[in-house]
Amino acid sequence: MEIVPHLLLLDLTTPLPTPVPPDPPSNLMVTSVGNSSISLSWTNGSNGYSPFSNVTISYEVDRYPEDGTRAQTFPMGTSAVLVGLHPYSNYTIHVTLSNVVGFTSNPTNITATTRSLSKSLYFK
Repeated sequence: MEIVPHLLLLDLTTPLPTPVPPDPPSNLMVTSVGNSSISLSWTNGSNGYSPFSNVTISYEVDRYPEDGTRAQTFPMGTSAVLVGLHPYSNYTIHVTLSNVVGFTSNPTNITATTRSLSKSLYFK
């Protein structure tokens, strides 16, 4: 029995796609809201011919403009929880995707309002 080595043939005449910015996330939605947290989920867009690296979520709160824009970066995924937020406040949230060559998608935006602090009443 004769062993014939296999050759891997590559078509070097077809150029590889040039990496581009990823598509923005789609189907962005608020999945739950607490008095100091907002949970989000989304569907990742196309990665722009380069693997995804992370998700950046930036947000502003209307009642506390002195807070400015805050941002949190998360490992790649399709959900995240923002914590440490102000109760009973309106947030404008922007989600962007980045790929390993450094391109970032346009943001997908959503608004959400955290819950108020509940007051428990005790009667004797």
